[in-house]
Amino acid sequence: MNIPEHSHVMLKSCLLLLSVAALVGCSKQSKLPPLAPASGIVTVDGEPLEMGSIAFVPDKIQGTKGPMGYGTIGKGGRYYITTAKEEGALVGHHLVRIVADVEYDPVTNTPPRTLVHPRYTKETTSELEVEVKAGEENEFDFALDGPGE
Repeated sequence: MNIPEHSHVMLKSCLLLLSVAALVGCSKQSKLPPLAPASGIVTVDGEPLEMGSIAFVPDKIQGTKGPMGYGTIGKGGRYYITTAKEEGALVGHHLVRIVADVEYDPVTNTPPRTLVHPRYTKETTSELEVEVKAGEENEFDFALDGPGE
């Protein structure tokens, strides 16, 4: 069976159009409010905290609504916030909580302990607040007290 050349061109054009439509239809579009990069360094008693987690909790009283942003505190005390698996924090006001606990070590029989003052583990008592702004770097460093202070 012979198919005219213009039919091949038409078929290829249709396939290309369908492929593009499928890609556009399947592209990931965020349903989150606007995000902006947010990062920084956490120190305890002047030394970098090299483990733990940080949460940016939207401050509903100040009008910020949406999911919390989270980050893991790592080498040098550095953290980067992600929200719903996307880089950045919601633009707006946030209350901050920081948790850094060492678990019980059965080998050394070392009991569990926190590396930061307990007030920082709840956003309602930490007294840590930030405002994430669109189009800015949003570098937030936190100098915390140790657990016994």
